[in-house]
Amino acid sequence: MRRLVFAITTLILLGLLSACEPAVRDRPFGDLRLGLAKDLLGDWNFLEQDAILLRRDARGWYAMSTMCTKDLSMLVLQGSSGEQILASRYTTSRYAIDGKVLSGPAVKDLPYYELSLDQGTYGGAKDTLYVRIGKEKPKDWRLPVPAQLAALQ
Repeated sequence: MRRLVFAITTLILLGLLSACEPAVRDRPFGDLRLGLAKDLLGDWNFLEQDAILLRRDARGWYAMSTMCTKDLSMLVLQGSSGEQILASRYTTSRYAIDGKVLSGPAVKDLPYYELSLDQGTYGGAKDTLYVRIGKEKPKDWRLPVPAQLAALQ
């Protein structure tokens, strides 16, 4: 009888352990077309359908993922312009607008990704902005805005 109880308990525990989710999930790798650079010259572009927050400052563009690092759910922007946060729709995970985790269950900050500007070499439209998902960059990395594009604004 004891062996049966032990066997059943072991099976239940193994089942529970195998159902545990990893603490951190990464987006699948690949290039994502964001659009024509001339259309993305604003200081702030929340590209919800692509799960990217594209920002621009005096040094250039930078892009941050807006997918929860816990479960890869798409985050929503909440709050007023001075107090905005990114929040998960399904968990209590909250992130500051710079990607730092404010509350869990997420434990990893949102990643920043490398950007590139296609000059028409791949057959696409000239000056198309791409983000390379999976190629993480530090928060202070920037893709400079070409002078001819910066003059458009």
